[in-house]
Amino acid sequence: MTSDRFLTLEAGRFVAASLVMLFHFSDLVGAARGVFPLGWAFRAGHCGVEFFFVLSGFLIMSQHRGEHGAVAARRFVLRRFWRIYPPFLLVSLTILCVAMALPLGRPPSQPILETSRLIADLALAPSTAPLLGVSWSLRHEVVFYAIFGTAILIGRHGLWLVAVWQALAAALAFQIPQTGGEGLAPLVGVANLGFGLGIVIALGVLPKAKPWIWLSCGATALVTLMALEWSMGRAIPVSEDLPFGAIPSPIVYSLAAAILLQGLVSWERAGAGSPGSASWRCSAERPICFISRTDWRVRRSYGCFRTGSLRMRLCWHWPSRRPA
Repeated sequence: MTSDRFLTLEAGRFVAASLVMLFHFSDLVGAARGVFPLGWAFRAGHCGVEFFFVLSGFLIMSQHRGEHGAVAARRFVLRRFWRIYPPFLLVSLTILCVAMALPLGRPPSQPILETSRLIADLALAPSTAPLLGVSWSLRHEVVFYAIFGTAILIGRHGLWLVAVWQALAAALAFQIPQTGGEGLAPLVGVANLGFGLGIVIALGVLPKAKPWIWLSCGATALVTLMALEWSMGRAIPVSEDLPFGAIPSPIVYSLAAAILLQGLVSWERAGAGSPGSASWRCSAERPICFISRTDWRVRRSYGCFRTGSLRMRLCWHWPSRRPA
């Protein structure tokens, strides 16, 4: 396992996080003012979530491929836990305190959440109304980590567990509600197929092609899908069901994201980059260039994605609380 990160993938993560934040910001402004910024240009910004899922599958498989046994599984689970849960808990408790201080349309006598639901929400269990709205995607991530950690524990044939999980997600796609963090969606929802696509890319089983072919096809597909959703949904309230419906849309977005990611990976493996800056270094063990951990500017993109909604809501509502 390497301690460094792929530069182009970190850049892709930054772009995806920015798209998701702009999507939520546009939604917030539209809900409050009735007018969406820039003609609802970032309506399809939610596609960054599909890219995150594919990227997560690729990175986890790349970093932990070949790890087996109880020790490796325990190390994997603990690292995932300390990476995601303390920040999630901190942000959720901050939102809870803010909601208690600023009702923001909630009657003061109305509880924010029942105690049992609050505990379940903070435990990242399936939730219909989480404190941190964007945490629905984090619940999918937690399921993926649990499945992959179990696969490490099983050993050499553990990937069959991941394959069965992916098959269930595909088979039950039209049988269960696909509503973010509710019900069975985090367990076997169609959005989980993105993790499998990332694993396929990491295994290197896709057909060999020149990097620019993958990159151009992936970028063209994503831009086309986003333009199509924008043109179809400019006058429609916020919904992530466009352009093809609640089930096919995330599948198509995930496929487009996977094609683009395969292009980025192929581009780096082919040595097409120019590792001339100080933040680049080449690995002798793997012909891919990585970004140094000292370059924190792109590494914070995921944290910005998680806390951006909270910061935007505070900035939006706080002026209205000040006395005239």
